[in-house]
Parts: sequence; structure tokens; C-alpha cells
Amino acid sequence: MSSFIPAVAEEWKNTLFRAGIGRAGGFRSILINLMVSVIFGILIPWYKGFDFLDPVMVSAYAFLSLLFVTPATSEAMAAGDRVQSWTRLMAKLFAAALYGWAISVVILLLGLITVNAANWLGYPVVPDRQLLLAVLFASLLGSIFVASAGGAAAILFSAPTAKTILRFGFLGVLLLFLLLTRFGPEAWQAAFTKQLTDSGIIRLALIASAVFAILDIALMAVLRAPFQRA
Repeated sequence: MSSFIPAVAEEWKNTLFRAGIGRAGGFRSILINLMVSVIFGILIPWYKGFDFLDPVMVSAYAFLSLLFVTPATSEAMAAGDRVQSWTRLMAKLFAAALYGWAISVVILLLGLITVNAANWLGYPVVPDRQLLLAVLFASLLGSIFVASAGGAAAILFSAPTAKTILRFGFLGVLLLFLLLTRFGPEAWQAAFTKQLTDSGIIRLALIASAVFAILDIALMAVLRAPFQRA
């Protein structure tokens, strides 16, 4: 652990560098992130108003992190330096996960500030704190899972292939979710709709956190095996 934290800090700096911060030619990457932040952090919340605080909307914003983790993981695994240890590999993956998660937190925070600034009632209006903590925690563990899955795919295939696999996998899960919620059996749709409350989403987030935690541990064990045999 004493060597892991400094390694994560170093890889975090490398992740920011690859994202364009302080790197020559990184203006395009910075501009894209800025545009995404303006659209999702200002324009949409301003248009939605207090509807932005709906638990489903807050949850969706928390899981925006998964979209940012995918390219960050691919770029980390494609970096020129060869990973020599499991600690360094985990540092790369954790830094990528934290990078994606941090962006989603910033965008969500920006959205909350926008809603309150545009509709000020004399006091800040925020989502249920337990809901917010639950979905952000699930999002963090989900980000670590995506980064770990990307790391495993990059080792088995290549970094670009891993990026493609993660993107299609994410789109596939999203498409399956939409099909089940729109065209699935009515009993399923009714049961799912009943969960779209603060307490229901908190319960789902805790279940997702447990599932992600198990998958994270399993993937880390798989990724460690080649270094133990070396």
C-alpha cells in the first residue's frame, strides 16, 4: 500500500497529461471535455430546472464516469512504458477509473450549481444525500470494474481493441436495458418503475456496488496471475 498510493498519484498526473492538460497539441481534447461539461453541466440542467434533481437523472449523471473511463484506460494501456509489476498496472487502472469518476462528479456538481443559480429559492436545493452517496459509490466501483476489464482486454488483445470492446459492451448493455424497460414483459416494466424512487434507487445502487466489488476483486486476481508466475 505504501508504494501503491504514490504510484496512483504518478499515474494520475500521466492521465491528466494524456488528456491534454499541459501537453502540446492537447487543445482538442481539452475543448471536447469543455464542450461536454457545458452541455451536460450547464445547458441541460438549466433547461430541466428542478427536474434535474430527479433521482433517475442524478443516477444517470453519476454513471457518466463509465464513458470517460474507457478512453482513459485505453490510453493508459497504450502508453509506451511496459508495465513491469502488478502494482504499476493497478495504479494505471485506478488512475483511469478515478479520472473518469472525477469528471462525472464535477459535471454533476456543475449541474447542481446551475439549477440553484437559475432558480434560487434563498437556500440550496440538492438531491437526497443518501441517494447521492449511494450512486456515486456505485459509480466509483463501476468505474474500477470498467478500467479493470479494459486492462484485461488490452493485455489479451491490444489497447485499441480493448477500447472497441468496452464501447460496444457499454452500448450493448444500454441497448438491452432500453429494450427490457420498453418492450419487456409488463410485469418487469411495472416492477422496474416502482424502483425509480429515492429508496428504490438507493437499494439498486447498493446491490450494484456489491456486484461491482465482487467483479473488481475477481478481475484484479486475474490480472495479478501473470505477474505471480513471472
